[in-house]
Amino acid sequence: RQLAAAARYMMGIARSRYRLSEPEDMFSEGWIRSQYGNTVPWYMSQFLSSAGIPQQELQKYVDMATAEYFRRIEESSPECPLFDDVVTTLEGLRSRDYTLAAFSNSSNRAIRDTFERNGILYLFRTGDDLAIVGGDQIGKSPAAIREALRLADAGVEGSWVVGDTMKDVEAGLGAGIHRRRA
Repeated sequence: RQLAAAARYMMGIARSRYRLSEPEDMFSEGWIRSQYGNTVPWYMSQFLSSAGIPQQELQKYVDMATAEYFRRIEESSPECPLFDDVVTTLEGLRSRDYTLAAFSNSSNRAIRDTFERNGILYLFRTGDDLAIVGGDQIGKSPAAIREALRLADAGVEGSWVVGDTMKDVEAGLGAGIHRRRA
């Protein structure tokens, strides 16, 4: 919802300058879910270029729409309940000396707020830092995983990526984390 809302907001601004079409199918939740796992700037680029924003102006509008998305995410800071046994599983991993790190397309602040609300923020603490990387910092990519590993003071050897999309797995492979079957 927040992606489509931010894209529509930017379309409204861009319409004052350009004659734009309305790529309705791209604003649908179904289309967004079918592309799930891409970075926020990627989505915005797809929305805005398909609407007709000239290529030479596209990056400016993508940057503004991306900033609007993160503003909306942080304002709404949606409730995000945990699945059963998540806390027990994460605590079990920490008790076995696993270091935990997180990366997401949400903003760093929204991730921290969600983890705090769910009582799991402490599990991602490494010394004085938190091993959390948000899409407003890097976005889902091998670079995001490498940054999360750096914050966790961990290497790729012995690391795992647990995600809900193939993009997460691809980012892990791109960061050098070997594929394992669960």
